[in-house]
Amino acid sequence: MAQGDEETFDNALVDHTPIEFIAEDQYFAIELGDSTSKFISIRPPKLIPTDDYLQLMKTLNEDQRRYLLNLLHNLKGRSGQNFHLIHGQAGVGKSRLITAIVQCILRMSDKEPGLSGEAIPVLVAAATGQAAFNVSGMTLHSAFRLPPNQYGGKMPPLDHGSCNTLRCKHEALKLLIIDEISLVSLKMFTQIDQSLRQILGTDEMFGGVSLLVVGDFYQLSPVFGQFVFEDSKDILGPIIGNPVWDRFRLFELKEIMRQKDDAKFATALNRRSIGMLVEEDIKMFKSREIRKNLIVPDDATWLFYSNADCDKFNREVINRAKGPLYNSYAIDRVQGGKILASQQAMLESAEYLSLQQTGGMPYHVALRVGLRYMITTNIDVSDGLFNGATGQLARSHNMELLKQLEIPLHWTSIFSETKALNRFGHYQGMQIVRRQIPLVAANAISIHKSQSVNSKYS
Repeated sequence: MAQGDEETFDNALVDHTPIEFIAEDQYFAIELGDSTSKFISIRPPKLIPTDDYLQLMKTLNEDQRRYLLNLLHNLKGRSGQNFHLIHGQAGVGKSRLITAIVQCILRMSDKEPGLSGEAIPVLVAAATGQAAFNVSGMTLHSAFRLPPNQYGGKMPPLDHGSCNTLRCKHEALKLLIIDEISLVSLKMFTQIDQSLRQILGTDEMFGGVSLLVVGDFYQLSPVFGQFVFEDSKDILGPIIGNPVWDRFRLFELKEIMRQKDDAKFATALNRRSIGMLVEEDIKMFKSREIRKNLIVPDDATWLFYSNADCDKFNREVINRAKGPLYNSYAIDRVQGGKILASQQAMLESAEYLSLQQTGGMPYHVALRVGLRYMITTNIDVSDGLFNGATGQLARSHNMELLKQLEIPLHWTSIFSETKALNRFGHYQGMQIVRRQIPLVAANAISIHKSQSVNSKYS
């Protein structure tokens, strides 16, 4: 942060600003987020050209066409809410069907009187930034202002300003499509229901909006939560069961839509997910193993079982790498509280919080140009800047510098973010506010993380 650049909060703050924070003169720009910026990204899906739309329709198989016609008939006939689950394993064209549904609904809505060009009749969302990016959607947290996944308390109601803004965005919403439903926890599912009821001002389930959830329950399970189809673990769970999920109707997609080698790999993945590999599948997976006599490419990403192993490997890579080392330490501040000693103790403890505890805001990042890094928060999902996106690090300050360093102009700059540490940032009326570049080294990542950010076979 440049000298003289101060940040203003309502309450007095105790600062913890390490000396080695990356400064502007080292080619890392500083940009503070706006609390209302997430509303701006809630826009209608884009209408594709007519020729592309017609070509898309031609590629649908019989099962996809049958479901599409059934859904459109129900929505056009206004036969009440629809609760549908499209289930299918890798390669059956779930993402393609989502695109077809969205484009059909947009074209139907264009003919309805009274709807403006900013009306959102259909919204595509997912639990993670990667999943949302794959289907040109947005995250569920941004769409409905849900609390962070690590938030342990009861979901607070939206303030009047946020509620009114979201109501203007969602008042024309007919269908909510949630992709990668296996990643959505039962708790998050309930929060979406509560949020839509408040936003649309009705006690109807999910605010009277029809729901289409899409995914494969043989894939990843929710982080820190139960599957959406499980009974709640609350004290009344065994009695109440899961009345929301009981209303969903299942549609199964089975035909593999991929071609040649992709189809072969997708089929093998499907058999692997249910523990029924054949000898041919095993040979294919074995052929992709790295043996001791093979040279691992320098840009390869290593997979480890635990985060501790990943951290150890990444430290070794950073230490071996050549070139200048830049250390970015977080600027932590305590908002609230009256006792200075308590504020200082809280700041000191924040240094040792895990990435999960800080909502993806690391205390320290060691940066070397040319190494791989991962974005740890959703910055701009539509631009591919989501939690889990990886790429090589480069320094950038302006267009002239990009040209001087011969860095491709399509590279995207990463700015520092300011974020309150919601779950572990509250204590005796105090809250930690952290400013940091949301990156971590990613020359090695965990197997679980690799699955969640590379789930393109769905």
